[in-house]
Parts: sequence; C-alpha cells; structure tokens
Amino acid sequence: MNWSSQISLAFQLLNNAALLAVGTVGYCELRHRIHDRLPSSLQSVLYGVLFGVLGILVSFAPGINAIGYPITLRIVVIIVATLYCGVAAGAMATLLQVGHIAFLQLQDPTLGILFIVVLSFALSAAYRILFLPRDRSLRLGELSIFAVTMMVVILGIVAWLRGLAAFSAGFAVAGPAWTIMSVFSVISLGAIIRHVDRSHGLAVALSDSERRFRAFYNETPVMLTAINQDGRFDAASDRWLQFMGYSREEVVGKSRYDFLVPSTAMLMRDDLLPSLRRGVTPPEVEL
Repeated sequence: MNWSSQISLAFQLLNNAALLAVGTVGYCELRHRIHDRLPSSLQSVLYGVLFGVLGILVSFAPGINAIGYPITLRIVVIIVATLYCGVAAGAMATLLQVGHIAFLQLQDPTLGILFIVVLSFALSAAYRILFLPRDRSLRLGELSIFAVTMMVVILGIVAWLRGLAAFSAGFAVAGPAWTIMSVFSVISLGAIIRHVDRSHGLAVALSDSERRFRAFYNETPVMLTAINQDGRFDAASDRWLQFMGYSREEVVGKSRYDFLVPSTAMLMRDDLLPSLRRGVTPPEVEL
C-alpha cells in the first residue's frame, strides 16, 4: 500500500468535504428559519431532499477515479441526514442517492457503492431509533464512536460478502483515505451543526432576555429614561411617557435637547454637563 498516494487522495477528497460543510451550514440556516412553520413530516422530506441533492452535487466535484468511478463522500450526507434530521429525512436522501447511482449505471463489483449507501442508511437509522431519543442531541463523542464503528462494520460486511481477495484489491487503492475522510467528515459536519445550534440558541436566549428586560423596564411604575453617550434616548418607561405626553416612537432615538426649550438646552449642553464631567459641582441655576 502506497501511503503517499493515500495522503494525496485524502487531500483530493477535501473537495467533497468542503462542499458538504457549505451545504450543512445552509441546512442549519434553513432549519432555524422554517422551524415551527411547517409540519414536521414536511420538514423531514425537505431536509432529506436537501441532503440528497447535496450528495449528488458531491459527485460532480473534482474526484478520484482510482477504482473505475469517482470516489466521493456521498454516504456522509446519508449518515448526517439520518442522525440529525430523522429516519424519514435519511430515507429520502438515500432514495435520491440510489436513483442517482442507478441513473449513472455505476459498475462496481469490488466495493459495491449501492450496497454501501443502503447499508449506511440502515445502520444510521437503527442507531437513531434504538439509541438516540428524539429530544436529545447527539454529542460529538458519541458521533465519533459511531462513525468509526460504522466504517469498521461497513468494511467488514463488504469484505465478507465480496471475498477478502477482491475487497483487499479495491481497498488498497483508495480505502484508507476514503475511510479516514468519511469519519472526519461525519464528525466535522456534526460539529458544524452543534456549533450553529448553540449559536442560534444563545441568540434566541439573548433576544428573550432583552425582551423581558424591556418589558420590565417599560412597565416599571416610575419615570425612567435611558440616554446613551451621544445624548439620545434609548428607552423610556411607560410612566415617563404618560407624564410627558409622548409616545415611545416620538422619544426613542431623539436627542435629550429636543425636549428642552432652546435656552435651557444651551445651558445644559455648554455649562451644566461639562461641569459634571469635570467633577465640578455647577452653580445653582433656575431652569
């Protein structure tokens, strides 16, 4: 086995991995946009189509034809779709992959790409159903163990069905690079999904916290205003607005001097506030 050629093949497979990463980010954005807006069954179909198309697009990336057809990471999309989007989404992605392979009429007597695609879905679906509750996300440690175990099982089954001699001949050409990159891609895409989900969750939590704070601030039964360093209103309580006779739209974003008579505004801007900033107590004045 030529390890230098395996390293070269692994770097070429990064084309596939990069495309999968971009597609996974797009999936995350789509999921957060349509969450709770569509029925869950329709969402599963949509995610399955998205990953299925992504798997097809992977085959058009610059690939390696070391064993008679392009070596790609198409099974990665099936694994990720099944584990993170559900069995229905994984089934749809698998169906699109099988249709694409049948349409291209890829002949592969050694590794059995069609068999590997279907087997990948079956193993992923079994793990999703048996070991992954619906309301729990997959941790990266679990995903790493699953990805390694799955590749070992797939290669073992293929070797058993095809015969060790035939399997070894094909595996020696591109098997190590493909195996390592497949495991690496599954883990990487899982990390991307986890990171985007956490970022979105933090953004939602921050938005909710801000909304609750604004509601508490606005409903406080005292006169409150918040003025930024530019001297413009950022917030005003309902009590202040009621007492002053303004709406919130008329106040927020306006300068504090807009609500003073010109002489008082000049006195505050040119005398009182500069004195306070210098730490000097201004003389008493009549406003």
